[in-house]
Amino acid sequence: MLRISTLYKKNNLAILTFFIAMLCYFLYNYFRGFGWDGDSFISASQFQKLIGSDLYGLLDGAAHPKLLSIIVFGIIYQFTGGFYVLTIISVFLNALMISVIIKWIDQEKGVWIIALFGFLLNIPWTKIVINCDNPAFSMPLIFLVSILLLMINI
Repeated sequence: MLRISTLYKKNNLAILTFFIAMLCYFLYNYFRGFGWDGDSFISASQFQKLIGSDLYGLLDGAAHPKLLSIIVFGIIYQFTGGFYVLTIISVFLNALMISVIIKWIDQEKGVWIIALFGFLLNIPWTKIVINCDNPAFSMPLIFLVSILLLMINI
């Protein structure tokens, strides 16, 4: 129990911003709904073309999704029949990214509340996260690895 209270005292700002970010993303998703812009379905259909020998034709020339996103979106669509799981993962990763950045800004004696509002009021980025597009997965991982490297002075 002592470890949990120590962890909370050291990371209370990160934990607070993580839950605020999760709440904001889920509220936005609740009011907007799951309206897909097409990239997710294109990736899933490309996956079907990759694994289905009875589907003929070239890969979709109008969109050029990456191979990793084709595989990830396709497998998730095969197992779940939708992209809700990817949306939850996307929201989680981005909330984690926001909390780490906010904690880092606070450690550097910056005004963390401005950065928090900057992330959460950015409607185009919020749409990318809720639509679980490719940047919603790549950007949090890039930010988290970059900050980790800065923190350990590599």
